[in-house]
This record gives sequence, C-alpha cells and structure tokens, in this order.
Amino acid sequence: MVNQQLRSREAGRRRRGWTLIEMLVTIAVMTSITGVAVKLLASLLRAERNGVEHVTRLTTVSRLSRQFRSDVHAATEVQLAADNPQQPLLRITSENQRQIQYEIQPQGLLRTEKRPDQTVAVKDLLRLKNTRFRIVESPAPPRLLTLIIETPDIFASDPKQPAGDSREVHIEAIVGRNYRDH
Repeated sequence: MVNQQLRSREAGRRRRGWTLIEMLVTIAVMTSITGVAVKLLASLLRAERNGVEHVTRLTTVSRLSRQFRSDVHAATEVQLAADNPQQPLLRITSENQRQIQYEIQPQGLLRTEKRPDQTVAVKDLLRLKNTRFRIVESPAPPRLLTLIIETPDIFASDPKQPAGDSREVHIEAIVGRNYRDH
C-alpha cells in the first residue's frame, strides 16, 4: 500500500506539466481560430470599404442629377456634341447669358459655368472609374434630354444579375421647363 501511494505521488508529480502533444494541439487550435478571425476581419473591412464607395457613388449621382435637371430646366438654348470627342458633351445657354458645359474628362464628368460678369466656376461632378456618359435627345416635343451614365455595377442588388455587369442610370429633364411647374 505504501508502494502504491508512492507511485501515485510520482504520477501526480510527473503530471503537473503539459506534454508536448498537448502544447502542439493547443497551438494548432489557436492558430486555426486566429486564421478564421483574420479572414473575417479582412472581409468586414472590404465590405465596409465597398459600402462607403457605394454610398459615395449614389451621393455623387444624386448631386449630378439635381444639377443636370436644374441646368436643363433653366436653358434657353441647348447644343449637343456632334460625335466629336474634342467638343463638350453638352453646351447650355440660359437667361442672362449664363453658359454651362458638360465635358467628358478621363477622371469623370466636368461641369463648367461661365457668366459674363463673373469668373468661371468649375465643378467636377462625377468621379467614377470606368464610367461612360452620353446624352440622348427625344425626337418629339417636348424637348427632352436624357443623360445616360453607364457604370460598372460592383454591387448586384438583383440576385439574378451577377455583380460586375454594367448598370445604366438615366437622368431626364425637359429643356426650358421645370417639371414642378406643370
């Protein structure tokens, strides 16, 4: 019996530490958990960055929409570009000889306003990568201009449409007439 007690004491003394196998298993489990956590964090940061880009894109298009409609509604004369990349996409003349032109630049759509009594006001309205702009005029009265913005859709809102396809946004305005007046 004394011999058995000595053996159990020796076993207790030997068993106080961790074995190498237990340490390796613990390290492997912690490494796996850390790897999953890092991947999750990277995914969350990417989603946040994409969300900020999406909100910025929507805000910019909304601002452009309001400005384009306001300019076209106030127009007395409108000139569209004749398939010449050197000319502005659209040139608008309104009351008191205010001239506004929309030009396509490599970095986006540029709006320039000139007044006879003031200096030039330049606004860079739309800065989007890989975006194309065009303006279409309706053949029948009333004279309707449609600004078409074709942009890559990196956020598919429709599950049937995969992300990465292009999406078109149409902004319509009647020349010289505010839609709220009628």
